Amino acid sequence: MVCHGCQNEAVKFGINAQGFQRWRCKYCGRTFSDIPERPLESLRIPFEKAAQVVHMIVEGIGVRAIEGPASVHRDTVLAAMPFGNSGRC
Repeated sequence: MVCHGCQNEAVKFGINAQGFQRWRCKYCGRTFSDIPERPLESLRIPFEKAAQVVHMIVEGIGVRAIEGPASVHRDTVLAAMPFGNSGRC
């Protein structure tokens, strides 16, 4: 792993509260976590499932009707809506 600040070698330095590997730079002493990118921001469902939910929303299916076949909670369906969780339809 390479330090984000000085581009020198870093060594493992435990884990953070979310369980991701922490690193510490040998040169500057900075610590950082190796957190993987999430293309869906705060959604923690697989991309394929989110795409299925969005497709069902676009088709005009209701939120409660989507949560059953997609096996996701209705709040997750609302968060996956293309216009966000603004509450407006």
